Amino acid sequence: MLLMLGTSLAELRITSYLWPFALSFVRVFGGLAVGLGVASLLRLTPIAAGTLAIQCAMPVAIPTHLLAQKYGGPSREIAGMILISTGLALASLPVVLRLVR
Repeated sequence: MLLMLGTSLAELRITSYLWPFALSFVRVFGGLAVGLGVASLLRLTPIAAGTLAIQCAMPVAIPTHLLAQKYGGPSREIAGMILISTGLALASLPVVLRLVR
């Protein structure tokens, strides 16, 4: 899986990172907002709500890239999203942990 992802990342150009960056931002921070919203709607305990919010704020998964390659989807853009959303999730994790605490 990682070799296929690396091949797609090697073919990306700097100009093609704008759309994956925007979608990665929506994935990480939109997922956090959805997780917090669902947790408040379901009136979860603080630990369960925090767990749900953190899980929703995780980056795009590699199997998404494999499915895009298999079915002819935008695998290069998804490879960029995996790279960018992983960095965003890592950078924002201290803030997310502070929010759900």
